[in-house]
Amino acid sequence: MITKALHRFVSRVAHYNADLELIDVFAQSVYKNELTPRDGKLILRHVNPEKHKTLANRTSSHGGRSVAVSHLKKNVYGSYIKDLFEEVELYLIDILAAVTASDITPDRLVGQHKISFDINDILKCGNWDGVIRLLSKELFRKIQNTQKSTLYLLESIDTKLDLGADKTVIREAMPYLELRHLLVHSDGKADKNFCTSYPEFGAIEGEGIKLTFEVVSAARTKVVALVENYDGCVIRNLRLPDKFIHLKK
Repeated sequence: MITKALHRFVSRVAHYNADLELIDVFAQSVYKNELTPRDGKLILRHVNPEKHKTLANRTSSHGGRSVAVSHLKKNVYGSYIKDLFEEVELYLIDILAAVTASDITPDRLVGQHKISFDINDILKCGNWDGVIRLLSKELFRKIQNTQKSTLYLLESIDTKLDLGADKTVIREAMPYLELRHLLVHSDGKADKNFCTSYPEFGAIEGEGIKLTFEVVSAARTKVVALVENYDGCVIRNLRLPDKFIHLKK
C-alpha cells in the first residue's frame, strides 16, 4: 500500500526517465554515424536548411556533431535534475495536505512554523479541500524558507510528522537534490559547501559538475528511494483518510 502522492511521483518520474533514455539512444546513433548524411554536406540527416537554419550552419564533422549532442545532453540532464527536485517538493506538499486532513493535532503539524492568511485567499479556495491545499502549500513554504536548506526541509517534515525516516537514505539523496541549487544559482559549478559536504562526489570547487547518464541515473535511484522511504514511514505511522491512499503499487 502506498499513498496517492507516491503513485503520482513515480508516474511523473517515469516520463522523465523516458526522456533520459531517448537522449541516450539519440546520442549513440549520432556517435555511431547512423545519422550522418551520405554527402557530408549537413551536420545530420533530416536537417532541412529552410526549417533548421541554425543546424544547417553547423560544421558537418564528427566533432561538430559531438559538440551539438553534448550540449543537448547537458540541457536534458540539467532539466531532469531540476524536475526531480520539483517533484520531491510536490510530493511533500501532497503529504502535508493528506496529514492536514487527518486527525493530527494542529499544534504538532504547525509547531514553530506559524503561518497567516489573507481572508480573501481562503474564500477563493472554494471548498475545504482547497483550504487544505492552501494550508499545506503555505506550511511547506514556511518550512522551506526558514533556513533555505533542503536538508532542513526534509528533517523538519520528518520530525514534525514523527516519521522516523532513514537517515542514510536521506544522506545518499542529498547531493543530487543539492545539484539543483547549483544548476539554478551557479551554472552548475560546485561551491565549497558542496565539496565539503559530499567529498565522495569528487566535485572541485569553482568547476562545473559534469552531468552524465550515470550521474542522473544515480540521482533517480537515490531520490526515488528517499521518497519511497518517506512514504513507507507515512503509511506505517500516520492514519491518512482513505482518499489519500493508493491501494496498488
